[in-house]
Amino acid sequence: MKRKRKFKPWVDNLLFVDLYLPQDRKLKKKVETFKLLERQRMILLKEIAYDIELLKVAGINEIILEQIKQLTNPEWKLEYNEERIKIYIPDVLPTIYIKMANEAAGYFANKWKFDMAFLIRKWKKFSTFKYQKVFVWFKFFHPIEFDCDNKFFKPLIDGIVLSELIKDDNNTILKFGFEGIISHENPHVEVFIFGDQNVPESIKKGIN
Repeated sequence: MKRKRKFKPWVDNLLFVDLYLPQDRKLKKKVETFKLLERQRMILLKEIAYDIELLKVAGINEIILEQIKQLTNPEWKLEYNEERIKIYIPDVLPTIYIKMANEAAGYFANKWKFDMAFLIRKWKKFSTFKYQKVFVWFKFFHPIEFDCDNKFFKPLIDGIVLSELIKDDNNTILKFGFEGIISHENPHVEVFIFGDQNVPESIKKGIN
């Protein structure tokens, strides 16, 4: 009689696409550890957000509340130099391995999507900007060597669409690229958006 196969403890009790999960046992263990840490971070941020609301009701000084928010949820920043929009994100994107079947990664993916949309929409020049075509360049600053193509950056693109800066992210509107940079001092993400006439000529013409 054949013994029934037992599922390994690292497998989440959720649906996932096996193709995207690493097959190396050590890497699987690292992925599970990181997923656990992300879940704890999600729970902590939710609890802090709830506590801040309680402090508001209690009449705590607004300046103190804002300082607490900055410590727990650093501010995203946007700047524009008449050529491109640059967005600074004080966070590190997970890999697609972390995204698969992971409640916390889904939480942060939605957060990044809405944070991106909100940041663009509150930009004072937003009302005059609606691009027909864009080129988006991602710069990933990470403390260790990594594969750029495994970074889960789709929520950021979805946020650009949600902001209505562009009407869609299909192949006729959006082109993108990325690079990875090792940074031990300040891991973060930078997003550069070039619209319409400011899309680099080589990108407009296509790579041949």
